[in-house]
Order: sequence, then C-alpha cells, then structure tokens
Amino acid sequence: MTKPIPKNFAYADTILLFKSGDPENLANYRPISFLSTLYKVLTKLITQRIENIELPALWEAMEWFNIDKNIIKK
Repeated sequence: MTKPIPKNFAYADTILLFKSGDPENLANYRPISFLSTLYKVLTKLITQRIENIELPALWEAMEWFNIDKNIIKK
C-alpha cells in the first residue's frame, strides 16, 4: 500500500521557549515544534516497519557486499 502522507499531517506550530539570560538575545530561546499526534503515530509505524521488515531483507540482499565473506565460496 503506497499513498502519500497528507500534507496537513506535517504542519507544526513552533514556539520559542526562553532559557535564561537577556530576553532581547534570540540565542537565549529554544524552538519547540508541536506536530500532529496522527503524524507522530504514522511516522513511528513507518519507521518500525522499515527497521523490522525492510532493513533485514535489504541487508540479506546486500550480503555479497560484506568484506568478510568470499562470494566465490558460495
């Protein structure tokens, strides 16, 4: 199943949190982004699928590239 992620899932509200020091200096602020909860859940699911299913299959397919193995012996 391949469908694009809705663009509105990726929108974030960003605020600046004051750390300490001179409030006039922007270096004394830390940006925080608030993302959609649905976007976070969706990206976590996609990441888990890639890590658990896709990557092992990819590494197995690329086994020939492993320097420690001699492909002629196979």
